[in-house]
This record gives sequence, C-alpha cells and structure tokens, in this order.
Amino acid sequence: MRTRAITTAALLTASAALTACSSSQAGTVAEPTAASSSPNSTVSKATAPSTLAFHQLHKSSSPGDDEYEAYSVTATVLGYEQPVHASESAADEIHAPGNVWAALDVKVCNQTGEITVSNEPWQLSYADGARVKPADFQYDDFPQPVYPDDDTDVPTGGCVRGKIVFNVPGGKRPATVVYSTEDDAPVSWSVPAA
Repeated sequence: MRTRAITTAALLTASAALTACSSSQAGTVAEPTAASSSPNSTVSKATAPSTLAFHQLHKSSSPGDDEYEAYSVTATVLGYEQPVHASESAADEIHAPGNVWAALDVKVCNQTGEITVSNEPWQLSYADGARVKPADFQYDDFPQPVYPDDDTDVPTGGCVRGKIVFNVPGGKRPATVVYSTEDDAPVSWSVPAA
C-alpha cells in the first residue's frame, strides 16, 4: 500500500487558499489551536464557506483505497505580511520594478495516516485573477521558520508550520490565499486589508 503524498501539486487540496515561501528548515510542532471568526472552529468540505477567515481550519480526509492509505489533515493560514525585508531585492530578482517580498504563515496538521507536505499547493490570488506561486528559492534572511519547499513527511499527530515567501507587486495586496492539491477541491482564505 502506498503512502498518499500531500505535496505542492499532490498535497491535500485542502479547500483553502494560502500562500507562503519556505525552505528545507521546516519545523514540526504540536497540533494547532484553531481560531478564526469563531475560536476552535473546523470547517469540512461539506460545510466549508467559499472563503475562510485566517485561523479557520479546513479539514480534508480520504478513506483510502488499494493504492493509498486513509488520511485526515487540517490546514490553515495564520497570517500574511507585505512587505518583508530581505538582503536581496524582490524587484531585482525577477526584473519587476516595484515588486516586494511577502510572507504567508501557514500550518498543516496530520490527524491520521501518512502525509507529505510542501509549499507547492499554496498560492496568492488577486482580484484581477492573477496568481502568484511561492518563490523558487530562499535567502537566509527570509522570515523564519520556513515552511518546507520540498516533500516533507508529517507523522500522525504532527504538524508543520512555517512561512512561505512570495515575490509580489508592491502596490497590490492579494485577495485570497489558495490551497490546492490533487486530492481535494481548492480552498481559499480571505486576506485581510493591511
């Protein structure tokens, strides 16, 4: 029986929009305390609003099959910061004058089964329909701790929390954070006004 990978393109498309950049310095932490519009609220696929609030949990699960083990996970966005400081300029990095670095703080917890996470499923979505993926690299002075950018196993009962960095237009703010995996429908969180 194979283990289900919940990574960037194959992570649990836990119906939530989130974005963040990270590196291989991921930290595993205890199960999160959920808080959002109502503290400790968890939202499942069946009852999920179209857009969640920061700190609101999205729960995703699969009963498993002959090829993959069953799993149950939660995902949430904890914060968004723009701009964030780094020694290298975001504008110079991709030759886009006016661009800045932004950081998304996210957390995914494995309730049951075996999962693998990465930053790939997270994107920032703008009102005009533009989407921004996490930065392809990390600088040492990016916000810490970083969320894994490569496949990282998360044991049952474990969580991974970290910051995902994006190279974004400085004069705009994303409307939502989108979390999309091959196993679930995309989910999104509303980004609060600055």
